[in-house]
Amino acid sequence: MPMSAAASLSEPQPKQIASYDPLAAIRVNGAAALDVHSDGHTTRITSLTERGGYRIKFPTPELDTLEACIVNTGGGVAGGDCVSFNMEVQSNARLRVTTPSAERIYRSLGDPTRITTTLKIGSAAELLWQPGATILFSGARLARTMTADVATDATLVIAETVVFGRRDSGETMGQGLFNDKWSLRRDGKFVFADATRLDGDIGEVLARRAVLSDANIATLIVAIAPDISERLDAVRSALASTPVDAGASTWNGILTVRIRGHRLDHITTAIRAALAALKPNATNLRHQINEPTA
Repeated sequence: MPMSAAASLSEPQPKQIASYDPLAAIRVNGAAALDVHSDGHTTRITSLTERGGYRIKFPTPELDTLEACIVNTGGGVAGGDCVSFNMEVQSNARLRVTTPSAERIYRSLGDPTRITTTLKIGSAAELLWQPGATILFSGARLARTMTADVATDATLVIAETVVFGRRDSGETMGQGLFNDKWSLRRDGKFVFADATRLDGDIGEVLARRAVLSDANIATLIVAIAPDISERLDAVRSALASTPVDAGASTWNGILTVRIRGHRLDHITTAIRAALAALKPNATNLRHQINEPTA
């Protein structure tokens, strides 16, 4: 007679044990959201949201550009923390977003740090997204996304720098995760994407010639504006005089700059030069980048 292994529905079923995160109570769920509008020749705050230790401060603005400085009162983020930034610049408004220092991504016990940035720029508006460097400690795990929607006649400049390991402190980047995705749209139409995924021994990957050729700092600048292609020669000329490896290209109203190096001060010099070369097409974005603090 055949044997049956089927269990009766009346038999006790094994209990499902809910997963427990002993660090849940100290996980960060941070956010900084800002919506600004134009009031004549002045850019003013429409709405402001701050959560989880993140604050936005407003130094004295120059001309008609509002400067917003995002401050992380916690001093860094770790695995399992989630942070979101949302910036909306309404028609004719002008906003510059910075941070007072670098953002530190600490060693993870398994879960990644998640950082999401969403930007929206209205007609004839300008946004310069210019935070300090993001420093990944060895063992850090970071999943980051950048999305933006830009009006046809708007200006967007993004300058993001990542430091892999604190070499000046004798740290070599080892195991970790860096999963970085950018998706930019113009009037809702997809125009730019960039994706980087480093998983495992990041230091070994960075040493490859086709990656960073043993450099540990990388910067990506993306500028979107109607006449941005006219500044390509000026940007290339400015970068040629800086002590870094850098390249610039342009197409369909988008200009990109990629920089790699070993010293943060050299990278900062190159970013300053590139942003200065963009001035004729971004009249109100005339500010130099803050000195990142490692």
